[in-house]
Amino acid sequence: FTDAPFRTFWFAVKGAVRSTAFLSAFVGIFQAVICMHRKLASRDHKLVYWIAGGISALSVLLEKKARRGELALYVLPRSVDSLWYILVNRHLLPKIRNAEVCHFYYSALN
Repeated sequence: FTDAPFRTFWFAVKGAVRSTAFLSAFVGIFQAVICMHRKLASRDHKLVYWIAGGISALSVLLEKKARRGELALYVLPRSVDSLWYILVNRHLLPKIRNAEVCHFYYSALN
């Protein structure tokens, strides 16, 4: 890579733009589906959030196939953290003091 710094820089910029486009599209599509539903329907439905998530998940196609595994590894600890909070708030798991600290350390090590 040191013999072609401009080429390396160009690949880095392209990768950053692609990843930014993925993250922006993911959030934007999710919010757009929810907003459209709220404009058109009189009641909120839980199913719409699942549909919005499914549609916004298609934005992963903007990313290169080789990077999709890295994105999955990035998202996995966040999804486990989210699941933990949902289960605790619904009283399906006990609230353990400082559990988020243990989860953070585990996530940082993996």
